Amino acid sequence: MKRSRMFPFVLALVCIFGFYGVAFGGGGEGTACDDPPDPTRGPFLYGTFTAGHDSSGCSIDVPELCAHINVHIVLRHNLNQVHLFSFPTPTGAKSLCDYVASNPDPNNPGLKEIFASKPCGENFGEPFGFPPANYFPVIHEIFISKRDFCGSPDEMIFGLITIRLVPINR
Repeated sequence: MKRSRMFPFVLALVCIFGFYGVAFGGGGEGTACDDPPDPTRGPFLYGTFTAGHDSSGCSIDVPELCAHINVHIVLRHNLNQVHLFSFPTPTGAKSLCDYVASNPDPNNPGLKEIFASKPCGENFGEPFGFPPANYFPVIHEIFISKRDFCGSPDEMIFGLITIRLVPINR
């Protein structure tokens, strides 16, 4: 008889301490993609990218709150595998044509720094057969080769991108 009264009590304690750990353990703050490893080894994905302002408009009364750049990437591996990726990323206050490929200054980041968490968050390696559990996609290089329509709402940039799939040591 005592056993049946003890089970709900133990179950309640497990639930309380379990939820307490999740609620106060910082769950959800930051992601594994926020701290990419150095791209010193692993296979490469090569491709091109285009970036332009979203021209679809905004449903919020303050357009600055939802302004973003649409980025489209075409990646290749071993010349026979090609996959397309697309994602939005927030814009800064400056013109898209004013961005540089890379700038480690946190007050004036380049595209490499702005896009740093995107290859991981979008699982760039997975469609090529490199599972996220074993490989961490990191931007190795970005090169801006064309800026077009600068100074207008239609401004865009085009360039080359190299992603390195860094093996995760377990």
